[in-house]
Amino acid sequence: MHPDIHEYWPGGTNGYLIDQAQEIIRDAAVMPLCAPYKVYVLHDADKLTASSANALLKTLEEAPSRVVFILTTSKRFNVLETIVSRCVVCNFAALPSADVCTYLEHYAKTSNATSRASSANTQNDGTATHMQRVTMMNSPNAVASSTQRAIVENTHHVDLTNTQLIQSYLASCGGSIVQCKQLMASALLQQLRLACFEACLTLLQADEWQALCCAQSLCDIIEQCVQEEQQHALHHLEETREFLSNKAVQKLELTLKRENVIYNLSRYLFCIDVLEALITNVLECMFATSHAVTLHDQRALIERLASCISEKQGVHMLECLQTYRYRLTRNCIPSVCLKALFIELREDLYGSCSPC
Repeated sequence: MHPDIHEYWPGGTNGYLIDQAQEIIRDAAVMPLCAPYKVYVLHDADKLTASSANALLKTLEEAPSRVVFILTTSKRFNVLETIVSRCVVCNFAALPSADVCTYLEHYAKTSNATSRASSANTQNDGTATHMQRVTMMNSPNAVASSTQRAIVENTHHVDLTNTQLIQSYLASCGGSIVQCKQLMASALLQQLRLACFEACLTLLQADEWQALCCAQSLCDIIEQCVQEEQQHALHHLEETREFLSNKAVQKLELTLKRENVIYNLSRYLFCIDVLEALITNVLECMFATSHAVTLHDQRALIERLASCISEKQGVHMLECLQTYRYRLTRNCIPSVCLKALFIELREDLYGSCSPC
């Protein structure tokens, strides 16, 4: 990152913190290090709270001559009007899916993500059944058959092109290029994605206890993801600790704690994205528009669910996912939210398909 480019993301679960706004104000008063201008990029500007926005108003309105502010958001009408009135609004259309796939293919080649993804898929051949094994251990009466499990497991052997695999990953991330790149590079995230698919299959014949076990299995994988990210951040902190003052170290540690909470929430929202993509594909398949299916690696599972549930059940499941997405963003306990969601999804899926 160029030393005169500064990127910011919401530091709290509810949005930007007043401390972040004050830090931007102080830093903006300093001259650029080596470029003609200093650039501040504030991502998710709709997350600027009233207090943080009010602190920034004067700086945005009368920015130093060598400072440029760029505020980004996908929810223009959620940005405070006092902020919008001080900005030049530029609207950008969504990129064509073909261009996005081309970019991600290039990223996969240059970052070696493709080989890691393929390797992870091979490894997940053994780990994708993690949830089923946990369910069986926690409930001796589990009735999911080996044939059902094979529906998800066999998808790893489907002959997919890089483009189809990338399209599948992109659909699982709600169309987010940043999240898709993270998914391509992380074996744990790929395992979490596959576990979400297997959970839907398990719920066809699961009782309430087994549904809770499915949710707990996802929570366990998310915990592993969080620990991995936390270890990476702590390692980076240890490498730079000797160059920082005690006050700076304390500030970084506090920032890491906040980022850890945000990252944990993002993994639960990722599960919602994956399940939404699956149910949307199932509804597409119901209406005989199989060409619109984007989860190419889960076509067998999609066809199975499409033959089991009704249109009404599919729509209700999407409504449930939207409800719990909202609750997750309103500081509900993520693990409890996920378990409650699985109980509701189970009501739509249970018994809708005869045992194999």
